[in-house]
Amino acid sequence: GDEDTHSQEKNIDVLFALNQETIDKHKNELKSGGIIVYDPDLMKVDPQEFTSKKIILYPAPLAKIVKDNNLLKVMENNVALGITAGIFGMDINILNSRQPN
Repeated sequence: GDEDTHSQEKNIDVLFALNQETIDKHKNELKSGGIIVYDPDLMKVDPQEFTSKKIILYPAPLAKIVKDNNLLKVMENNVALGITAGIFGMDINILNSRQPN
């Protein structure tokens, strides 16, 4: 949304959008072959708009996952992290081991 993105590089590899504004504001900052993860129930994405840069679109029902698991809305970031880990084939246990006791 309104927050600036922070990165070592100018262009973005992965954009995990929690709202439409994030896509609209940062879509032109994506590298060729970059990834947008978004909730298709909450956001509109036109695949044709991203074909020239070969952007990969990953629709992920974030709000539904949060609701179906009786999680608080503030847990969206954690769910997003899990989805991103899945996209890259990371072992989810790595994320679990980083939780405080």
